[in-house]
Amino acid sequence: MLKLTTTYYWYALYCMSRQEKVVHADLTEDGYESYLPLQKIRRKWSDRYKWVEEPMFRSYVFVRVSSREYFKILQHRAVMKYISFGGKPTIVRDNQMESLRRALGENVDFTITSDRFKTGQPILVTAGPMCGCSGEIIRYAGKKSLLVRIGETGYSMVVQMPAAFLENATCNLQPATIIV
Repeated sequence: MLKLTTTYYWYALYCMSRQEKVVHADLTEDGYESYLPLQKIRRKWSDRYKWVEEPMFRSYVFVRVSSREYFKILQHRAVMKYISFGGKPTIVRDNQMESLRRALGENVDFTITSDRFKTGQPILVTAGPMCGCSGEIIRYAGKKSLLVRIGETGYSMVVQMPAAFLENATCNLQPATIIV
């Protein structure tokens, strides 16, 4: 059961396929704080190539609400459910949302993956656009990587950065990869 509070948290919504922009627009129009990370993708049409903006996480929209507004969100068109684990809605921490926004705003080179990774040594990013983010060193495609999970959504963001930006790494890293 959800306890009624006025504390606001970020949640990940699961919505109907290809309706992410509609859900984001509806939530924003109704006064809710909503976030839809978009990426520009070059698509081929029958006669030309075109740049289009697509959601970074298919069928996901992030919304910041209190428990008092929690069920009102589910009444919006195209919203299916909240992402939950163990029967409880998953809260996305503010610093994880800020890391995602910062990476997108700084035009950092990254890719998205839903792979699960093994945890390793905790480290801290001390320089660059991801400064202040913490994570864990892992192995990914034969390279050393830094992992910072985006809540419990099951997605991770891979960002290239020099090893000089990392602190407390126990091995000699070449260009590291951040997974946010």
